[in-house]
Amino acid sequence: MNQRNLLWLIPCLAVLATPLWRPAVARFLTSRQQGTEAADASKAARKDFAMTGVTLRQRKAGEEELRLTAASLRSDEKQEILSLDEVRARVRSSKGPTDISGRTGEYDTKQEVLAMSGDVRVALPDGYELRAESLRYLAKPREMETDSAVELAGDRVRVSGTSLWYAFASGDFKVGKRVKCRLW
Repeated sequence: MNQRNLLWLIPCLAVLATPLWRPAVARFLTSRQQGTEAADASKAARKDFAMTGVTLRQRKAGEEELRLTAASLRSDEKQEILSLDEVRARVRSSKGPTDISGRTGEYDTKQEVLAMSGDVRVALPDGYELRAESLRYLAKPREMETDSAVELAGDRVRVSGTSLWYAFASGDFKVGKRVKCRLW
């Protein structure tokens, strides 16, 4: 046989033997990260998120009703509950803005309820300052409530009790259970 014919025989044998060597070469050439693609895909399918230095604004009828500012924000997978750290909120009321601050908070986007805890302080537009360990702001009825010990202080008056309800539309509030009032 001629050497020239032998040269053509090598590629022909390689093509005919493809079923034997192809799986081994395919395994060798496959990326090693292919095993982590399933983990990456499950991470991509999750819809939770985390952010730092966040400001959220809620507008109704063209006016800002609620502004939330937080050092950090995390969500659940359904993005219904937003967990906040070092929270400040500004709520519009008929008498002016009300500022609320606390260490932690959770905002339920479906129910439009902001629950804050950890040294909660509220500066009301009429000069009163409210302090409580926890507090809930209900956006739909535009009310604020707490079932924890509360202290309301203003010009020459201090009222304390174990619960509070406040209506932003009218400015009315009710302190309940073991109420103490000090005037000077």
